[in-house]
Amino acid sequence: MSASRPDTVPETRHFYFAESLEKPVEEVVGSVRRLFVARHGQLDFQITSQQQILQILGSILGVLTFAVAALGGVSLLVGGVGILTISTIAVTERTSEIGLLRALGAERGHVLALFLAEAVAVIIGLVAGILPARRAARLDPLEALRAE
Repeated sequence: MSASRPDTVPETRHFYFAESLEKPVEEVVGSVRRLFVARHGQLDFQITSQQQILQILGSILGVLTFAVAALGGVSLLVGGVGILTISTIAVTERTSEIGLLRALGAERGHVLALFLAEAVAVIIGLVAGILPARRAARLDPLEALRAE
């Protein structure tokens, strides 16, 4: 008789039971558990019902959904900070232009609309510029130099 090695994993066997819908799952699990304990003499197995597997899967999907939503939220926050920075720089650099517009009779709403339109244009430009920027980043340097 050889001694068992601690790094070996016992053989795993899977049994599938189909029972009529007339009996509750807990009753079937209890019957199977009693049968296996009687055969094995001990509780050296685990029974997992389909409902338990579905609950585990549901909780995993819930965590994944939360993680994807969190990543999306962080992405939106970073994009918002970028637009805020660009808009703040634009206002700072164009202070004299804003003063001239206001002196000529432009109302606050007009100035506000002007900068909001520019912010929207920046967003559209960033979105539209993604594909060409990716293409440019993927260019082979030698091929790009030969193109001229």
